[in-house]
Amino acid sequence: MDPASVPSDVPASVFEEKRLTLLVDLDHTLIQCHRGPYNGPMTKDMFHIGSGASKHTVKIRPYCIEFLKKMSRFYVLHMVTLGERSYASKILRHFDPYGLLFSHRLITRDEMEDFYKKTTKLDKFFPLGLKYAAILDDRQSAWDKMTNVVQLKKYLFFKDGEEKEEVLKSMEKVLIRAHWIFYAHYEKTGELLDMATIVTKIRRRILKGVNVAISVAVPEGLTLEHSKVFQSLVKFGATVHTSITQETTVVLVKSETSKIAEARKAGIPVVTAKWLEAVFAKWEKPDFEEFMLIDEGLGVLTEVQNEEPVEVEAESAKGDKNVEIDDSEDDRFAVVCNLI
Repeated sequence: MDPASVPSDVPASVFEEKRLTLLVDLDHTLIQCHRGPYNGPMTKDMFHIGSGASKHTVKIRPYCIEFLKKMSRFYVLHMVTLGERSYASKILRHFDPYGLLFSHRLITRDEMEDFYKKTTKLDKFFPLGLKYAAILDDRQSAWDKMTNVVQLKKYLFFKDGEEKEEVLKSMEKVLIRAHWIFYAHYEKTGELLDMATIVTKIRRRILKGVNVAISVAVPEGLTLEHSKVFQSLVKFGATVHTSITQETTVVLVKSETSKIAEARKAGIPVVTAKWLEAVFAKWEKPDFEEFMLIDEGLGVLTEVQNEEPVEVEAESAKGDKNVEIDDSEDDRFAVVCNLI
């Protein structure tokens, strides 16, 4: 694009470097910090900050460094955290000691002057806006109803000791795909898509065509549409019903229900809540067979939503332009990923 014709809200890096913007959370996204005594084994991805009573143990999420290095080829990285600047700076020095990844681009609650929201004073830090930015965070609520958030599974090493998880590898695919779609669409049409549109489209394609019959308990005073399970399924593109129909693809259950026998009689797979957890963790459609209901237990929704539900209607109204990504683009994207 001719520099003179670049819209005023487009960061220079978009065309000069072919890099978009990525805002990255710290706690429970890239690391987990354990406050207080820790008597477990230390691994190469663990370190201490502070001393005495204020000594903390930090565990870096698997694949974190490789992920950030890869993302820096496609995005200008900004760390945005609700932690204090002194705390975030100490941690950042461990996996970016020379500032090659984030440089000076660190925004903390000291600058935002907010303990709960990251949307406070965004225009101060990003005067051009975040139209061409993606956000990686385990908490959607910190960003209000912004739809360019790629929400990932919360990292809880000190709770479950999980060392083999590959969540960041899955997020890498999502973010590279978003970058690829942005530039492929521009080269094809000359149009600059905003990242809210792209992220929403990617998310909704995951369960597109999947008709889910669900059986969940809804708190008194709420409708099924306001349940976490319903909203999670809709966000990822599924069609959700409370009863089994001829169109039902799969039945998702959280408790013993008559739907189990009905579905099995009709030859419809019955999966536990862990199937939806896998959707959330990988941003992919998992095989039903891996999460089929067995008599020993149903599973419990623990990681699908880390917080309060998101309003599905609000998401539908924002960043959802009618942009189609055809199969040929999917095939070419797969080839590109294999070469990276």
